[in-house]
Amino acid sequence: MIAEASYNLFISYAGADAPWVEGYLLDALKRADVRYLSEAALELGVPRVLEFERAVQQSQRTLLVISPTYLADGFSRFTDLLATSYGVETSSWPVIPLILHPVELPPRLAMLRAIDARDSARWEDAVAQLCAAAQRPIPGPAPRPDCPYPGMVPFSASDARFFYGRDAELRQMLLHLTHQRFMFVVGPSGSGAAPAVCWTRPSCPRPSAGFRAPTPATWDTMKRYRHL
Repeated sequence: MIAEASYNLFISYAGADAPWVEGYLLDALKRADVRYLSEAALELGVPRVLEFERAVQQSQRTLLVISPTYLADGFSRFTDLLATSYGVETSSWPVIPLILHPVELPPRLAMLRAIDARDSARWEDAVAQLCAAAQRPIPGPAPRPDCPYPGMVPFSASDARFFYGRDAELRQMLLHLTHQRFMFVVGPSGSGAAPAVCWTRPSCPRPSAGFRAPTPATWDTMKRYRHL
């Protein structure tokens, strides 16, 4: 079964722990080229036990992200499934318990070597241990995202990916200038007043697909009003 496994790890976790698993762990494993199958990828409309069984059989190892919520969320049924797949003797299970929050391990898991991730200072070491188990190199540091604030440089069309959430305000601005000669856009430094004015121009891409661009005539009218 292990020789034919499609994944290095099947990762089982509680919904309450999804922010850490999906926001940190999976990203680190992906950068290390670890082939994993997580609960988020399980097929909808299929009984959960059947999906768990398929995932366990397709993976070399099963990673259990342990927390009080996980142990309270039907864990006993999952251990019964593991016992059916690998036998009652837990020491032979290809299962890795990862302790995310302080908890007393059930007897079946206490016999296994666990990874301690209760402290953020241990997270990198936890990833390194998982990479070693999957025989993958330890990933380097995650790339730093671009800073969305350009400083004292005006926003341009190339910055469209940083501008969102102002559709309603832009519509109000355009509607106002269709009927009024003046409009004051006031806000504290860094609040986005200047980009909001910029994004009413027809030449700038819209913040979202649902935003309707002003016509060139409308923008010409706005420019005339601005210089009055």
